[in-house]
Amino acid sequence: MLTHFAANQNRFVGNIPLGITTYLRNLDLSFNNLNGTMPQDLLSPMNLQFVDLTSNNLEGPIPANISGNKLSGRIPIDISNLNVLELQLGGNQLGGPIPEMLLSLQIALNLSLYLFKGPIPSSLSRLTSLEVLDLSYNRFSGQILDFLARMGGLTRLVLSFNQLSGIVPEFQGFFSVETCGNMV
Repeated sequence: MLTHFAANQNRFVGNIPLGITTYLRNLDLSFNNLNGTMPQDLLSPMNLQFVDLTSNNLEGPIPANISGNKLSGRIPIDISNLNVLELQLGGNQLGGPIPEMLLSLQIALNLSLYLFKGPIPSSLSRLTSLEVLDLSYNRFSGQILDFLARMGGLTRLVLSFNQLSGIVPEFQGFFSVETCGNMV
């Protein structure tokens, strides 16, 4: 049975077929010319661990993990029900509040290049196994909160080009914090 499907960096056009992820664990359709909306069942299978649809021409509401498209609306509240290790949502046109994120996230959460504003949500502190958190190029404001320094698995934090101020908390061990374009 096919569990991994990588068809990235081709010139595929058209819609993503319904049911494509039924038995897959990994799906990579990045850097194609896919268009239309994403099937609502795309991220439903419980065995699905990785989906990359970066740099296509997808539109409409987002069912979950797709960066670098023209997706609009809000991140769905039920996104926390997914069972994925990495969530790349950067570079879309999403807004609204950031919902509770998946506790299964261990590799990366990319929410860059959005219109998120206000303080960095403290609910992100629940992602204790996360390695990379990218919140760059938003409108987050206020202090860089201490909980970020206590996220045990975090090795890279990207907060560049927001409206953050104050003192950067002290991070332990090997750690990269990017804050350029802020008032810190």
